[in-house]
Amino acid sequence: MGVFVGLLFGISIWLFLTVSAVISFWRRIRQGTETRWGGIAPVSTRSHIAILAFLLFLGLAFLFHSALAGVAGFTVGIVMCYFGICDERRYRNRLKQTRASNAAQYPGVFEQPAPAIAASELPDQPTFRIFDNFTATYLGEITREQLLFLIRWHENFGTGAAREFPQTNDIFILVDCLDMMRDQGADPALIELLRQWISKKKNDLELRWTID
Repeated sequence: MGVFVGLLFGISIWLFLTVSAVISFWRRIRQGTETRWGGIAPVSTRSHIAILAFLLFLGLAFLFHSALAGVAGFTVGIVMCYFGICDERRYRNRLKQTRASNAAQYPGVFEQPAPAIAASELPDQPTFRIFDNFTATYLGEITREQLLFLIRWHENFGTGAAREFPQTNDIFILVDCLDMMRDQGADPALIELLRQWISKKKNDLELRWTID
């Protein structure tokens, strides 16, 4: 009975991964949708093909006890890992170039960021510029009231990752935090702006604001 349950569980996992890989590959080919499997870099077409081949040989080796399929799967697995490493390197280099290009348009914002400021010390000006600190992308302007909310929320509910770097005014926001912010009384326009930019990054946003 235990062997049967284990076999059924293994087949279920394999089917789930295979179907997920096929759907991901189809979305990339037909819709241009990027997928990330365990890393920050989008999975390239060749990596998708390697993943599908690996899962195919893995299934053949498992179902038919084929040593040849096992060896082929092991070989393809090595190639798959190599492609994944290449994807990460390519993505990081492209991101580095993009950030440098964007940062050059806003001198001082990213090279020498302003120190963290408590809500009670925020200057009395109507609006503040905000940026995606990861890519140095300008996101727009928010009102003083909206920024006050973000600073207070960060002080009280900020994630552990954000609290590791209290020396700058960066605010790290997870997509799961947006509903909490809304429940805490955040301006709907602010939530919509954050959701719009976080959706482009899939999961989070490291927000930097400036005093003009």
